[in-house]
Amino acid sequence: MAGQQSHFEINVSERYVHDDNAQSVRYRHLFATAERSVVTDKDLERVLPEILAAFPEARGYKVEVTYWKTEGRTEVWRPEAPPAQAPARALRRAYAGRRGGPGRPGR
Repeated sequence: MAGQQSHFEINVSERYVHDDNAQSVRYRHLFATAERSVVTDKDLERVLPEILAAFPEARGYKVEVTYWKTEGRTEVWRPEAPPAQAPARALRRAYAGRRGGPGRPGR
């Protein structure tokens, strides 16, 4: 199973007038890029100009970029039991006493 990785999210919204009131302009979500679409600075430099050209502010669009940083670690399983049971046991130990852990609904 692949873990999450840090990535850029490009969110495109379109302007609309709310409740027939020209003073009440809002934006509604049109689309956003997927987590795997824009992972590196080079990806962003390649994709963002294309999106800005296709969805210009002058035509009522708003383009926002968010960088989502993911931190984590990789653990090496050293099974104390047969391999099929080791990960489940380790997860149970890791979540012992916590609310909403695997197989335990929040209390």
